[in-house]
Amino acid sequence: MGDTDSTTPLLPGSLFGGYAVEALLGTGAAGAVYRAVQISLRRPVALKILKSRWRVDAEWRGRFQREGRLAARITAPGVVKVLDVGQVEDVPYIAYELIQGTTLRNVLALHGRLTPQESLATAAACAEALAAIHEAGILHRDVKPDNIFIDEQKGVLLGDLGCSKDLSGNAPETTVGRVLGTPAYLAPELLQGGSPSVACDLWALGVVLFECLTGRRPFCGKDSGETMYMAVVLPLPSVAAEIREWAAVLDPILARMLAKEPGERYPDARAVAESIQELLRRRSGQRSDPTPGS
Repeated sequence: MGDTDSTTPLLPGSLFGGYAVEALLGTGAAGAVYRAVQISLRRPVALKILKSRWRVDAEWRGRFQREGRLAARITAPGVVKVLDVGQVEDVPYIAYELIQGTTLRNVLALHGRLTPQESLATAAACAEALAAIHEAGILHRDVKPDNIFIDEQKGVLLGDLGCSKDLSGNAPETTVGRVLGTPAYLAPELLQGGSPSVACDLWALGVVLFECLTGRRPFCGKDSGETMYMAVVLPLPSVAAEIREWAAVLDPILARMLAKEPGERYPDARAVAESIQELLRRRSGQRSDPTPGS
């Protein structure tokens, strides 16, 4: 077994506990993800392993272990499933179902933006997944295209609960002053010292929908500081310049998802999904569920 940082990854063909490593899929702030096979079941998995620099940090280690436990509480079809959680020597790992496809980030990088129908279908699927996550007593806290997966068979899936918060009251609090998540997708109240809530996840999904529709985020400065300032003080831009024929129906949905005050957003993720699905029905005369990037 080797070090799991990106500089010295596990090698293809090596063994990690009961898993045969095949390839490095990617790395994040705290974890490296490998395509592997669970030997006992001959099952392909995405094996996420905590990087070595964080294994001695009790908070990071605890957060990584909570990610697996929290994700395992959710059985909704729109959420990437946890198959196994454990530790090999001093290295914690999580085995997720292996996605046969790509991320929404990659789709946007390839196509620039999605059609209105694709954008709405993607947002509705994510809202349904968020509803399941929230109903399980969890806040996602890092909804963004990188964590939205497009599976060839299952369609849109929401994953990566690495920044999630357990609302059960049993989990330790985040270090005072630390805000988890990606700056460009953080709700204004978080940027002003407020507490995370369901409404913050809805804001992040609103940013994703805007990005799918236009190929850009609604607030995008020259650096993260300017972007966060813009999210707090500037009005929401219209999508009319990119999709004039849809703007009259899309702008109101975006305005509600991206309202500055959390109380002015949709009451929950289920309401977001229903609102978008109703719009799709009105526009097409039937339910629409296109595959993003097709």
